Amino acid sequence: MARDLARHKIRVVAIAPGVFESPLTAKLEKKAMLTLLKGTEWPNRLGNGKDFAKAVESMVENEMWNGCTLRLDGAVRLGKL
Repeated sequence: MARDLARHKIRVVAIAPGVFESPLTAKLEKKAMLTLLKGTEWPNRLGNGKDFAKAVESMVENEMWNGCTLRLDGAVRLGKL
């Protein structure tokens, strides 16, 4: 899609968020939340709206972001070694 739209000066960028603060995560029991946080690396917290907004701002301001997906998950996908 990025290649097809580049001639029109349209960039294609996606954000793949991990677990973020939300009404759903706010309902988690403390034990479940601690287990979830145990799997995070750095920062050791859930993402929030400001984190997402900063990612969007960076993508809008930097035209080199094109044809890619940004994982915004605090390295949760990596797990503990």
